[in-house]
Amino acid sequence: MAQPLPVEKYESIYREWEARTDLGPHVRRHLEERVRYHAMLDRALASLPPGARCLELGCGTAIDSCILARRHPGILFCGVDIARGSIALARRASGQTGQRVLLARGDVFRLPFRTGAFSLIFHQGLVEHFPEPAGMMREQERLLAPGGWAVISVPQAFTGYTVMKRARILRGTWPWGWERSYTAGALAALGRKSGLLPGERAGEGYWRAWGEPAWVLRDLWSKLHRRNPWRERAPFAAIHRAWEGLWEGLEARLGHRFCKSVIVCFRKPPQG
Repeated sequence: MAQPLPVEKYESIYREWEARTDLGPHVRRHLEERVRYHAMLDRALASLPPGARCLELGCGTAIDSCILARRHPGILFCGVDIARGSIALARRASGQTGQRVLLARGDVFRLPFRTGAFSLIFHQGLVEHFPEPAGMMREQERLLAPGGWAVISVPQAFTGYTVMKRARILRGTWPWGWERSYTAGALAALGRKSGLLPGERAGEGYWRAWGEPAWVLRDLWSKLHRRNPWRERAPFAAIHRAWEGLWEGLEARLGHRFCKSVIVCFRKPPQG
């Protein structure tokens, strides 16, 4: 059975992070692990006029907002999270990166903004925490201006990571509380019911463990290649390039079916 959102547990996690003086490693990890997520956001942001407002929900450290603010200096970024510790960390991330992000505490089901206030809403790792997320999706539809974008990333259902996570949730050892996972189709349907039109979809990342079949297969040749003393010679170098190219193509076209996260871009229909 789904449990209430464990806000106090989140606060304890953020307090532990707050003790760290440098958020640089977290910034680097976001840059390395969220390439497709950021690229989808970049494409939406490129279509917006200067001065447009964007909102990151469940912003956590707001590192994604800081990264995007650096890339799109004419856009105003805002972040909302329910945890006080999150907002404190987000302020630090904003200061360390030198990027201005407006921050506020708030409930994603009842946000303190006017209707149509934002041209883009985005979030990663948020929807899965709610057994009934329809209300928060309707709230996002309300806040989006006509023609506005929503980019949403959630855990993908068919992975070893999902199996591991469900086992830990049942044992009560998963630090982030109850969660569910989504297929790209289920996430698209959730947005559609709230009046948002699904479009581009992508997958990203792996749980890098033996329990993740896709990662084991993805990394199989790389492991053999690294141990091969003749790896720089023909034909091994060419085989390695071909293997990497094959997987990059599969990830680009079908990653939403087997990667750790699934990302869907939505659009609110224009008026008229």
